[in-house]
Amino acid sequence: MHPLVPILAVVSAVTATPLVLQAQTPAERLTGYFDALARIGQFNGAILVADRDRVVLKRAYGPADLASGTPLTVGSRFPIASISKTFTATAILQLVERKVLSLNDAVATRLPGFPYPNITIAHLLSHTSGLPSYNTFFDFEQHPGRVFTNADLVAGLVDNPKPLRYPPGTNGNYDNINYAVLALILERVSGQSYVDYIQAHILKPAGMTSTAFESFCRQLDTTVSRRDAAYPHLRPNLYSDAVRTSSVPFIRQYWCAYQFHGFGEYVSTLDDLHRYARALFGGRLLALETLRPSLIPVRLTNGAPNPRPFGLGWEISSDSTRPGIVHHGGYAFGLSSELAYDPARQQTVIVYDVVNGNAGSLMNTAFDLLAGRSVQPPRRQIVDLYARALVSEGPEAARRLFDSLKADTASYTYVEQDLNALGYDLMGQPSGYRFPVVHRYEEAIAALGLNTELFPNSANVWDSYGEALLKAGRRDQALAMYRKALAIDSTYATARRMVDSLTAQP
Repeated sequence: MHPLVPILAVVSAVTATPLVLQAQTPAERLTGYFDALARIGQFNGAILVADRDRVVLKRAYGPADLASGTPLTVGSRFPIASISKTFTATAILQLVERKVLSLNDAVATRLPGFPYPNITIAHLLSHTSGLPSYNTFFDFEQHPGRVFTNADLVAGLVDNPKPLRYPPGTNGNYDNINYAVLALILERVSGQSYVDYIQAHILKPAGMTSTAFESFCRQLDTTVSRRDAAYPHLRPNLYSDAVRTSSVPFIRQYWCAYQFHGFGEYVSTLDDLHRYARALFGGRLLALETLRPSLIPVRLTNGAPNPRPFGLGWEISSDSTRPGIVHHGGYAFGLSSELAYDPARQQTVIVYDVVNGNAGSLMNTAFDLLAGRSVQPPRRQIVDLYARALVSEGPEAARRLFDSLKADTASYTYVEQDLNALGYDLMGQPSGYRFPVVHRYEEAIAALGLNTELFPNSANVWDSYGEALLKAGRRDQALAMYRKALAIDSTYATARRMVDSLTAQP
């Protein structure tokens, strides 16, 4: 099965003793953990943790640019990507508070010509509108050199009509188009440009002097010099080093064609986002009675919870150990970031990573350490080292390395989905970023075969192993692996389909 298919239960093959640090202060717990994480290469970014108004951790780790080695600082500006959506949501709620908008207003009453009469402002804020993504309406590859902006949105939805994914309010899916439409509404109702409104009503009153609108296209422009900037990086695959995202042609082409705004165009700093959190959750940007309902997961029209627990602009944690934490991530072309606030304890976590894409898990760990809960000590993923050895030295040498590191359970760990993802990288699974495809079937067979030894009770690993064998032309062996997957889980759809297909062939 493709590695992006969710795995319901991922269990580490080794279990280290939890890191119990209750005797230390919150600052000592946090500093010790994140220092250790950075030392093993699992954190290349910066973090700020505050308890009420007191900052208990503010540190930066690693280079801002891997090629030059320029170090990150706590003042580095970084793309906050979809955290920008919370600016848009706050602006809309300000207009609701001023009674010039209502959450139940039909979008069509605010944007003449908008072709979906049943979508409301609340649907857009909560990602329950059912709108298809903007690239469904606008195909930049069919129109080379064309630049699409918010001014094109309504006409594009009319000229290239598409059905909604579902009736508004009956389901939920996160999509940028909702916030591009909200930005249009904001401009029409306020009489100001989106950038001017956010500057005057959010950034300035919050004291955010280092935060600025900067389109993704400009962020990816290598000719623009940025002082104290954090640069996103991507790994083309698990066996390659990371490259600066601005060097990837398809990503530049995509974001310079789609210059919609309202959902992800700001750059900021740790301190500025902290100022924003204090201003917003302290009642200085919105009255708390206006804000509070937006921090509760919306219900669908049938009363069921939103499949992704969004309120009106924020995601709400459903984790029983961290109930009620509101947060928003920013994930764009390599960089990951999170802004999170715990209303009950008045605690804030802001974190970004320019390489590893793990800001969400780092956010959760920071809250655990702040609360004195036990966490697993930082350990390096063996797959990172195994993958490179597999390609450079071959399966036998890589296996010896894996086995030697596996014995050091205090320093190394591994999980099923990492080896599975490596197998698909080696098979040459096409990337959404259009990296060159290289087929390394024998190495993929080695990696996925190892996964079957480590996780023999997982139907998924046998299914993936079968796919690699089939791509390498080993039909009979592949059929045997698919049958093993079905022996573990008789409902496994992809394995069943492949067994039926292969046994039907002469």
